[in-house]
Amino acid sequence: MVAEAQPLVGPDPLRRALTHGLAFWSIVGAVWLVVANALGHEFAFDVHYAFLPAAHEVVHGSSPYSGLDSQAVREGYAYLYPPLAAYLLAPLTLLPPLGAEILATVLVAACVPATLQLLGVRDWRCYAVAMLWMPVIAGIQSANLTLPMVLGLALLWRYRERTVVTAIVAGFVVALKLFFWPVLLWLVATRRYRSAALGAAASALFVLVPWGGIGFAGLRGYQHLLSTVANREGPESYSLAALVHFVVPSWTAAIAVETLVGAGVLTLALLAGRRGRDRDAFALAIVGILALTPLLETHYFAALLVVVALYRPRLSVAWFLPLLMWGAPEPNNGSGLQRVHVLLVVVLTLVFVLKDWRPTFGRVLRFGAVRGAVSG
Repeated sequence: MVAEAQPLVGPDPLRRALTHGLAFWSIVGAVWLVVANALGHEFAFDVHYAFLPAAHEVVHGSSPYSGLDSQAVREGYAYLYPPLAAYLLAPLTLLPPLGAEILATVLVAACVPATLQLLGVRDWRCYAVAMLWMPVIAGIQSANLTLPMVLGLALLWRYRERTVVTAIVAGFVVALKLFFWPVLLWLVATRRYRSAALGAAASALFVLVPWGGIGFAGLRGYQHLLSTVANREGPESYSLAALVHFVVPSWTAAIAVETLVGAGVLTLALLAGRRGRDRDAFALAIVGILALTPLLETHYFAALLVVVALYRPRLSVAWFLPLLMWGAPEPNNGSGLQRVHVLLVVVLTLVFVLKDWRPTFGRVLRFGAVRGAVSG
């Protein structure tokens, strides 16, 4: 006789084990890596070597920028942002260095759940997986501006219909990192002309007013400083130009190819915005930011948090794919094959963002149990 299949009662054991393991490693793994970096004297690296010294300089009315032949530029930890960031971090100069570094790390780490909350992600498993992304952990352990910038992108999306809020947030985002200017193009593409105009004005204001506070010190040589650092470190980073440079000897030609690809992505963003596809236009603008940056370190890929969250607010394969970046050196200095590896992970993540596939472990277990009961 064929035994009647009995429904299973209670949660699937495999799903429960995987869920508990995910919760455990998302906390222990992230904390351990931060502690390990602290033991290796790399805790809050960017705050210690770049932001706190820059904040001290602007507090005293001096230029926060290093000379082209300085050790900071040679070793890759020079302050490279407009003065606004140094002013925002000036209160940290009132604390002991270790206290400032701990506070900065905590605030940067808090940007991750805040970003996902703003984007409507309510599945706690997404938060757990995101904390295991190498770009996220790299951003936390160095305590740089990347994760606050990702939070700024989430704010832009959440309040995109509020003109004044959008303009102020866009102005801050662009003034903190100038290569985030494609967010203004997104506002134009989606016919938010007033927000775009006010955002451009706000970004100019947030750049020039803080610079005026130090008598525009360092302004004349700022572009040359950026170009020098990009030319020195860019070929060793994970940018598209660095990948092209692995094949093409000329860095200028590599930059030209990267610019063409980035322009193509932004053209798609413009077309999507004109057709009313707001989410697609915003996601493409973020991809355009990454595509156009010649010096692209691993923590910049944390911007993919916004793209994945916009399309997949519940756990799916797209959340797990960035974990494959583990094994590539950070923040840069990857080989040609490692650049291919990292950029291939980015492409696969974007593909699975658009085409979802969910692992149905519970369904597999139920099928196996029913089949066993039938055959028994």
